[in-house]
Amino acid sequence: MHYEKFNNLPSLLDSAYFYLEGFPEETYLPYWIYYYYLKKDYFKVTELAGKNKGDTITDAAMHYQIGQSYQNTGVLLKAIEEYRLAVKYMPFNLDYLNKLGSAYLTDNSQDKAKAVFEKMLELNPERTDALNNLGFTYLLDQDIARAEKYFREALGYDPKYLNANLNLVKIYLIKNDIFKAQQLISMLESWYPGNADVGKLKAMMK
Repeated sequence: MHYEKFNNLPSLLDSAYFYLEGFPEETYLPYWIYYYYLKKDYFKVTELAGKNKGDTITDAAMHYQIGQSYQNTGVLLKAIEEYRLAVKYMPFNLDYLNKLGSAYLTDNSQDKAKAVFEKMLELNPERTDALNNLGFTYLLDQDIARAEKYFREALGYDPKYLNANLNLVKIYLIKNDIFKAQQLISMLESWYPGNADVGKLKAMMK
């Protein structure tokens, strides 16, 4: 945890490996998975994940790291399985819920994604990523009014929230309100100079 938050020097991982080396992977699986996860060796993480036979380990963080590793290596369904386990063992962790909901969105499982984001908002009605993501599920359903409602709610808590602003630009474009879309794009360019997503939306209006 110290490595992730404060000081990500490679020497710290070298020290961790020195201490882990004497411990079998299968017996100390969460520690080894965390080590390889920090090293961004996601294929090794997924290889080790196969040693957790029968879901015997209830470490939510380990399942999250395995899920992220599967997603990073393009195995989305396995990632969803692991995110579900992370949520099972830590049901009130909003970051784990958001990752699960986002994975459902990637899998085009909008109804499942909605249920997860709604659960997040039950736990924290001011969670901007949940509001934005829930709005995006409605945008995919072409329920423009409801989508816009959630994007604006997210922006009510964080007016500079990039993703919600980008989604609001899309709403304006769908409504053919080019003037408001251009106004918002100009504002986003001043807040996020050189941002690729802002540039893509601006290009769409030419």
